[in-house]
Amino acid sequence: MHGRWETWLEFFLEGIILSSRQAIKTAEDINHLFFDDAEKIAHLGRARFSCLQALDYLKQLPQISAPSLASALSISTPTARSALNHMVNLGILEEISDKKRDKVYLYRKYINILEDGAQPLPPHT
Repeated sequence: MHGRWETWLEFFLEGIILSSRQAIKTAEDINHLFFDDAEKIAHLGRARFSCLQALDYLKQLPQISAPSLASALSISTPTARSALNHMVNLGILEEISDKKRDKVYLYRKYINILEDGAQPLPPHT
């Protein structure tokens, strides 16, 4: 019986260490993405204001349409559409619906980081 709980505790603590490393990596990757995308937007001129608002909202809801964004931010639908189009042109968002109206946009790089964060890291050597 001696050593069993120590072995279990070592296994458990190793799991905590690996999970913590993954959480730190995911947080760092997300912070870098948000910073890089805000930097891209900063060079837009007047459009940067609505784009930065949109970027902040996309952090909560990474899939959006122009009417939904307009409603959430209390801006006009044309302003929301323009912001989303600017963000597509900057490579921040992608349009995923292939519709002429009520297009749906995805913050795919953010989604990818979140999905990668759900995968276990290899053991640290």
